[in-house]
Parts: sequence; C-alpha cells; structure tokens
Amino acid sequence: MGVVFRKELLDTSRDRRTWFGMVIMPLLLVPLLLLAMPTVMERQTEKVRETTARVAVVGAEHHPELVAQLGQNPALTLVESSDPEADLAARKVHAIVYLPEGLRQAVANEVPAEIRIAFDASDQLSSSAQQRVHAALAAYSSELVAGRLAARGLDPTILHPFHWTVENLAPPQRMIGFALGLIMPMMLAMWATLGGLYAAIDAAAGEKERGTLEPLLSAPPSRLTLVLGKYLAVVLTSVIASAISLLGMVLAFLVRPDALLGPGHTGTARLGEVLPPTVVGVIFLVALGLAGVFSALQLAVSLYARSFKEAQTYLSPLSFVVVFPAIFTQFMTPDQVPAWFFFVPILNSLMVFKEVLMGLVNPEHILITLGVSLVGVRVALGFAVASFQREHVLFRV
Repeated sequence: MGVVFRKELLDTSRDRRTWFGMVIMPLLLVPLLLLAMPTVMERQTEKVRETTARVAVVGAEHHPELVAQLGQNPALTLVESSDPEADLAARKVHAIVYLPEGLRQAVANEVPAEIRIAFDASDQLSSSAQQRVHAALAAYSSELVAGRLAARGLDPTILHPFHWTVENLAPPQRMIGFALGLIMPMMLAMWATLGGLYAAIDAAAGEKERGTLEPLLSAPPSRLTLVLGKYLAVVLTSVIASAISLLGMVLAFLVRPDALLGPGHTGTARLGEVLPPTVVGVIFLVALGLAGVFSALQLAVSLYARSFKEAQTYLSPLSFVVVFPAIFTQFMTPDQVPAWFFFVPILNSLMVFKEVLMGLVNPEHILITLGVSLVGVRVALGFAVASFQREHVLFRV
C-alpha cells in the first residue's frame, strides 16, 4: 500500500493540472475573493455616493415651492424630459417624481396628498436616487409639519421625544469571522472535495489510458491494497488543497485585515484571535472527512470511465454538489440552523466551518459531523473497492 501511495504521489507531482487545481487556484482565488470583493463593493458604493442623481419632475407646476426645494438639494439635479419613463429605461434620468394636480392646494388645506416616485430597481444609481428623493421629500414634509405646529403655538420638538446613536459593539475578530463565514466555508469545502479531482482521475482513468492498469492489477498486492494506496494519495492531495485555501485566507488577512472588517469599523485583530489552533484543528478534521468521502467517490467514478476526458465529464458536476448547499447556507447564522443540518453530508461541514470561523466551537456539532463523515467514508470506500473487484468496470470498452 505504501509503494502504491508513493507511486501515486509521484505521478501527481508530475501532473501540471493537479498542481494548478491543488496549489495555484486556491492560493490565488481565495485572497482574490476576500480582498477584491470588499474593495470593489467599496469603490462602487463610493462612486454611487459621488454621482449626482438626475431627477425628472412631472407636474412641477402643481407645487413650485417643492420643486425649488428639491432643486436646492446638492445630491439631486432636476432635468427636463419629454418622455421621462423612456429616459429612465435608457438611464438618462435616475428617478421620476410625479406631483399630482392640486398638490399645492392640498398642502395649504392640510389635506394629505400622494406623491409618486418611479425608479429602476435594476440600476444601483436609480435606487440611490430614489432614496435621495425620498429623504428630500421627508425633510420638506418635516418642515411643513414644524410650521403647522408653530402656527398652533406648539413646539415642533414634541415630535422627537428622543434621539439615538448607533454603535457596533462586535469585536474586530467577530466582524472578520462574519466576513469569512460568508465565503470561506464554500472555499474550504470546494477544495476539500475537488482538490484531489485530477489525482483521482489520473489514478484510475489515467492508468487505463496509459495502459498501465493491467500490469498493476497483475502484481501480487491485493485489489484492496491497490485501492487504499491510491485512495490515500487522493485524500492527501485534497487535504493539501484545502490547507492551501486556508493559507490563502491567512495571506489575505496579513495583506489587508481592514478589508474583512467591513465599513465603519476601525478596530484591529490579530491572526491568532481569528484563527486560533482550535479552529485550525477543527477545520482540518472536517476537511479531512469531506476529502475522505469524495476521494473514494471520485476514484470509483474515474475507474468506470474509459479515458481521462470521460472521467472529467462524469466528475465535473460534483462541484454543484458543494456550490448549491454553500449558496443555500451562505447567509444563515449558526443560531438559525436546525439540528438536522448536522446529520446531512456537506451541509454539516459547511455549517461547522461557518461556526468555527465565527468563533463558535460546538463539540456536539463537530462530533456529529465527523461521525457522519466516517460513515460516508466507509460507504464510499466500499463502493470504490467493489468497483476494483469488477472486471467489467476495470476493462469497460
């Protein structure tokens, strides 16, 4: 088994595709996602904030004072339009304000009136314009209410019994854990399950294609020994890929930790607070369980394929098995997760990754997840061994 294991590692180390999938991709992709996404979002938000919203007013003659008030707002630019809705669709204007007939008289008579704001929710600038117009109308409405109260000898401050401030008390390490919990569970699970994909294909379908499988099967070692040697090599490759994705996360933190804190947070956090040894150990064990299950499945499916290319076709959909649950759980917090999640493969690993990255180490959830993974390894490995015992699978034409 050791000889087969070393042989497979040697073949893997010579395959550029394996190096690309095991080392280069996780090492580049993880920092890129962790650093580029917050930076791009921050720049886009800043761009929207600096852009003056172009607003068309329909029925401006119905309340000139309100139109003048909107025109004085530095965040808004009033534009004339013969066809406002067409201009909104063409993004020549960002929002449309419809003033109803008789609005000025209704305001004077203190009768409620309805003003309609139209915008394009698919356009970020238009959504921002709608919010700015809404704020401007609310400010003007407050002025009118204050004037009415003053005319009745009432202090307008009675409408504001208190003021409030908002303060974020979450420590920096929790904010970073929250940011990592949105992305890293999917990254860790993906590389744990797919990091050894090319190694698994090469260990079975690749042997078939090169014509070296028959001599290997005729050697004295048993089929079980051959499977275990190949299996351990694929598992090790997957675990290394997952570890490198974790290293990519560390590099992203070292390069720019403030990018993971979110806007408005000025605190700092040390790497040891975000990734203590306990968290790293749990991530390693859970990733090992995932790698164990999927490595056996990949090996069995690869053995069924006639060629390297056919094995790639069969195994490519495995990425969806990880991505779909990751998207489903991306915005779920640990307190929202039902207990049965931890009995479902992949879902349990994703949620344990999320928990430990957010600083929550739940021994019960970890033990259940590892137990489910052990059962999965036993079943998947049994399937792989059974495939190696079947001649019609080994020599399928």
